[in-house]
This record gives sequence, C-alpha cells and structure tokens, in this order.
Amino acid sequence: MIKVSKKDFEKFKSECLRLQKAWGLTGWNLTFHFRSLLSEDQAACIDKDLDAYNATLTFSSEMPDHCKSDPKANAKHEMLHLLLARLSEYGKYRYITRGQQDEAEHELIMHLLKIIP
Repeated sequence: MIKVSKKDFEKFKSECLRLQKAWGLTGWNLTFHFRSLLSEDQAACIDKDLDAYNATLTFSSEMPDHCKSDPKANAKHEMLHLLLARLSEYGKYRYITRGQQDEAEHELIMHLLKIIP
C-alpha cells in the first residue's frame, strides 16, 4: 500500500478544475473528496448526477502497490469520464429515444470542438 499526500490531492483537484474549464464542462458542479479507495482497488473515481449536473470526484488517500500516484493522469482519466457521462449513461439504458442519443452525441461534439484544434 502507498500513502498519498494531501499535496497530490491538491494537484488532482487543480488539474480537474483546469480541465473542466479547458474542455467547457463548466456547467458541472464538482465536489472533491480525499479518502481511501483501497477496498475498491482504485486511484480515483467519479460519481455523476446527470440531471443535476453534479459530480463527486474522489482521489484515494492510499493506493494499492500496483497503482501509481499520478494526480494529473488520474484527473484526466476521471474528467474524461465526465466528458463522456451522458453518452455512456444512455448506452446503459435498454430503451432511449433517438432524441436522447442525438442530444448526448451533440453535447460531446460541442465539447470536442473546444478541445481539438
């Protein structure tokens, strides 16, 4: 097990907020937690509420030996989950409307237009 510093958590949080702005995800309210995810064998995770545009990002205070504490890479990974949130969630539904799928796709396109030069 590797103990993670509060400084690494602050780097994670800072990078998430930077990417949120850079990728145009400013409509989302982000909340951050620094606690152990050792039982879940993860370095970080994100929980999303699509209706309320709230996301909770957790950076683990201790990591399994096979994980590397890389706050920037972990932040990018979790923020990509946020970028794909609606499209990913709708894909789990048994029935969605064509309009919902089109809306999710268009939302992603609008964000990618901001990101891709």
